[in-house]
Amino acid sequence: MDDINKQYSLSEVGSIVSIDPSKIKDRVSPELIELLNDRPNGKIVGYRITDGTQIGLILELSNGKTVWFFQDEIKESIKTRSNQKSSKISLISRERGIKVNKEISYLVNPTNFINWLLYSIKDVQ
Repeated sequence: MDDINKQYSLSEVGSIVSIDPSKIKDRVSPELIELLNDRPNGKIVGYRITDGTQIGLILELSNGKTVWFFQDEIKESIKTRSNQKSSKISLISRERGIKVNKEISYLVNPTNFINWLLYSIKDVQ
């Protein structure tokens, strides 16, 4: 039960992180292991809810492919976004997300439901 309550400090989208290839050998292809042994860094491009108890990180690797990893498969954050332009982009993308409104008229509005549904299923593959 402690695992469910465990809080993760997620790295920011746009941060560069290092992947630990030894922790993922059993679930990825040999080609990916070879790539990560040579260049184990990736840029965080998003998050993914994995099994209801953890949040995975979606990384763009040096070959351009996007792959997701569990938080515990990441060694360290190498570089974080710190420039103001990146912060503005992040703020704009948050503003486009679903707004929290607790009024019943907002909740039963079909347009808001469809927006929520599209936003929620974007990570489903």
